[in-house]
Amino acid sequence: MYKSFFDNQDQGFWSPRKIINNCLPIIEGRFYVPTKSVDQYDLISLKLQGKCLIMKDGSTEIYADIENACLIRMEQQGICLIKNQIEFQLYGSNVDDFFINLKQYCLQSDFQSKYHLLSVIGQGNFAKVIKARNKHNLAENAVKVFDKSSFSLLSDRSALVKEIHILRQLSHSNIIQLHEVFETKTQIYLVFDYLSGGDLTNFINTQQLITEEQAKLIMMELLNALLYMHSKGIFHRDIKPQNLLLRKKGQITDLVIADLGLADYYRRDGKYMFTRCGTPGYVAPEILLDYPYDFKVDIYSLGALLYVMLTGKPLFKGATEQETVQLNTDNNLDFSNTSLSKPCIDLLNNMLNKNPLFRYSISQCKTHEWFQLDTQPIFIRLRHSMKSKLQFNLDLNSEDSSPSSPKKSQKLFKIKTNLLSPRLSGSSTSSFERQCQKSRITCKTEPSEQKSTFNKLKLSKQRQSQKY
Repeated sequence: MYKSFFDNQDQGFWSPRKIINNCLPIIEGRFYVPTKSVDQYDLISLKLQGKCLIMKDGSTEIYADIENACLIRMEQQGICLIKNQIEFQLYGSNVDDFFINLKQYCLQSDFQSKYHLLSVIGQGNFAKVIKARNKHNLAENAVKVFDKSSFSLLSDRSALVKEIHILRQLSHSNIIQLHEVFETKTQIYLVFDYLSGGDLTNFINTQQLITEEQAKLIMMELLNALLYMHSKGIFHRDIKPQNLLLRKKGQITDLVIADLGLADYYRRDGKYMFTRCGTPGYVAPEILLDYPYDFKVDIYSLGALLYVMLTGKPLFKGATEQETVQLNTDNNLDFSNTSLSKPCIDLLNNMLNKNPLFRYSISQCKTHEWFQLDTQPIFIRLRHSMKSKLQFNLDLNSEDSSPSSPKKSQKLFKIKTNLLSPRLSGSSTSSFERQCQKSRITCKTEPSEQKSTFNKLKLSKQRQSQKY
């Protein structure tokens, strides 16, 4: 048997120290366990609570932390656990329930017998992401494959162990779900759901800008996901478009938070594996200034994300990476050249406050007036033929159309036209204007404006991280 990537030879298998998992249900049963004598077995009582295996030995209980133990299904209704090169076997008629729950925390070794690798869909410094098919139920999965030989530094190994540990703690519809972990002699496999929609960066690059009304749905989902994550004592520390995946192509309001390589448990002493980390343009200033920080760093990153979604451009963009970092640190905000609504700008100012003491919390964000107001623009499309189309984008956010406007009998809309066939513009526009006149709507036409392209920040990263 090869030495596991996760083994710690300074530890054994069993310990008298109890592992606290009070919030998790207990699965228990009686199993036959081999004794030191050849072909001899004892019938003992075993309990499984999360990653804690409990065995009653006489009048006392002993405990084993089975997280990252190698899990092998054996013939004759048996299970073998191997950790720190120590084996523990158990046999019984009810091993199936134990095996299903052990899979959540243990490592399996038979990846090739369960999954068929199809094609590479992503590449990083330490891992490839490969689309795979489950051989038993034919479901598609995304598998993150690590080459064990690439982890030459102890810090890199510890970072992967922590990432896997954090992923196992999270179960939320808007957070990537880890299903199984496999280890072979040369590789480690993390099995996730396959999300076919790509990341948010691709959507912004190829589609029209996200409306404020769409952004509200997205932000509420992400705020709830972060609230769940923070309730577990975990912050993400790298919220950005590249780390938000669409479950299906085009379904912009069904996003999943991914890549928890920089996630960590909040500590009052501020001692983290990566203390100064994140992506320039999305990092809370207190991180860049080496100040103590807490969960509100995720709120700042979420505010920067909201700005990108609505404008198609990064909040801070310098000529060099270092200049971007400096602009990010200075945090001089300017929304004067945007068409964002006043409530949206107010929310952004509060989410991006340089002082975390005055920065909004998740609950303050969720109750902000921006989420209560209807700022949805209307899109009217008139099809003239199979080869031509006239598209109007009516902006309801103009001052004259606000509820408080004194011009209650008249609404003013700005119409952005995108003419694929200029020959139709005269008749089509006049026809549309006649409809507007009947509805008492005054129209102003503006030239087509080409959407600005989101500039993806190019970063040099060590294990999915940026260190300054």
